Amino acid sequence: SGTGPDDLAYMRKTLASLGEKPVTAIVEAATQSLESDVIATLEVGDIIILENHQLTLGAAGNLEGGSLFVRVGTGRNGGLRGQLLNDEGHLKFQLTDIIKQEHPLETNIMQDDESATPATEPEDNLAETEGLLRDVEAPVVIELGRLQLNTAQVVRLRAGQILRLPRNANDPVDLVVNDKVFARGELVEVDGELGVRLVHVTGAS
Repeated sequence: SGTGPDDLAYMRKTLASLGEKPVTAIVEAATQSLESDVIATLEVGDIIILENHQLTLGAAGNLEGGSLFVRVGTGRNGGLRGQLLNDEGHLKFQLTDIIKQEHPLETNIMQDDESATPATEPEDNLAETEGLLRDVEAPVVIELGRLQLNTAQVVRLRAGQILRLPRNANDPVDLVVNDKVFARGELVEVDGELGVRLVHVTGAS
């Protein structure tokens, strides 16, 4: 299917009417699933070994390179894939691919009366079921920062373009759950594997 000329014309007209709206782009270095019980008990000094990443550390323990994903806006309909560059200690992102969903996800704003949420919340049984929630895994995103773009800049993005990231090679990374930073840490190598040693924990709410 794809996007036809009429769709593109409509989108250009919409963008023109929106003006240069701000867009947040989240630079994701890795994702990790942790049980919510584990997240709640993390302390400064703890190390989380990363499983889903393509990062490399240099001899001094600084980030040297690897693959990154940049989530633009909500990220529901795609994002940017590219390479991490270390330019004398300053981190940059070189865009290699613009990823878009084969079937874009639409947000359903309207609800019919049958599916409307009831006005009163049902009573819970948390006293007996809270133990079950301890085993529920939460996706933890390791972030290298957030880029502040606008819609005009987003529509001009092309493969090969280089964006400067808001981090240096030895700066701490953010650990994020549900778009909220709950800890910061430094990247370390442990027995040949990459991990994050926590240096600050704000806690997950």
